[in-house]
Amino acid sequence: MASLHLRNNRFDGEFPVSLQNCISLVVLDLGNNYFTGGIPASIGESLKELKILCLDSNELKGSIPIKICQLQSIQIMDLSLNHLSGSIPSCFNSLMTKSEEWMPYTETVGSSQQTYGILDSFEEYFFDYEWLMWKGIELEYGKNLKFMKLIDLSSNKLVGEIPVEITDLHMLNSLNLSRNKLTGFIPDKIGEMRSLESLDLSNNQLSGAIPPTLASISFLAHLDLSNNNLSGCIPLGTQLQGFTEAYQGNSKLRGPPLPTKCHRDEPGNAPQGGIDEIQDDEGWIIWDFDFFVSLALGFIFGFWGVCGTLILKRSWRHAYFQLLEDKKEKLCTAIVVYGAKLKRGMGVKGSTHLLELQEVRTKAI
Repeated sequence: MASLHLRNNRFDGEFPVSLQNCISLVVLDLGNNYFTGGIPASIGESLKELKILCLDSNELKGSIPIKICQLQSIQIMDLSLNHLSGSIPSCFNSLMTKSEEWMPYTETVGSSQQTYGILDSFEEYFFDYEWLMWKGIELEYGKNLKFMKLIDLSSNKLVGEIPVEITDLHMLNSLNLSRNKLTGFIPDKIGEMRSLESLDLSNNQLSGAIPPTLASISFLAHLDLSNNNLSGCIPLGTQLQGFTEAYQGNSKLRGPPLPTKCHRDEPGNAPQGGIDEIQDDEGWIIWDFDFFVSLALGFIFGFWGVCGTLILKRSWRHAYFQLLEDKKEKLCTAIVVYGAKLKRGMGVKGSTHLLELQEVRTKAI
């Protein structure tokens, strides 16, 4: 057996431990049932070939077993909509480290072989199908399933911080940790997850500033950080200002696209995402108090430092105006001399032109 789909039934009872004997399983989907109990550690110990694990929408409890990190070939892990508690294992960076090509599963029946999979026009097999939550929408994936790399732990009771090790999953396309009780900061290394297209950390208790590195994720098309305790300025970037609803429910967040203004010198408001220079739309320098103080002091000391001295010192005043008078005389004299030279030059050229014209007329006669 390579694929087991039991989704959308009414199965109940504890997680079937006997599945540990199905060591060739590539796809295990028990989603949308009533399974109870915890996730057995035997999944990570025995099912080494698993690429898809969907246990979403059940009644599973307890913590995520550490040994689940032994699923090095996993590409899709959906544990959402359960009652899982505890923290996210820091060993998640061990997932997806073993990359193998998807091969069609064949089974010999009598003298013939039966192939399970989907054959497209290029005669390439795309193994199986799956329903996945992608960018907030549940979609069915078939041919493109082997390209998906997704982790969904949303709608549980997970606590603690987001482990920084999870940012080592550089090939991950979608990460959904929403609707938990996660605390702490968003990891500063979140920007190293260059392949992320969807990131949902909403409805947690995350605090601190949004890491500026988030603006460097070029393919990010879906972002939701709403309903947390985030603060500071939203980093400026090529696309972060386009997620208009991603920051709602964070009363201490400032800067575009939110209506609350943010000064450039506050954390997170520096140009990011490969932009060399971004003009701050909020006119921060005009409204800066220090700028006005410096301008006023400069005017007082500069203007009155010169004019006040001339008013109080009579000898300096006479010398200053005498200097201006001398400069004026020299300038006028230079203008007159230059004008005379220019006039004489034009007169010589005019006389030469008249002589040439007379010679032409003489030769013509």
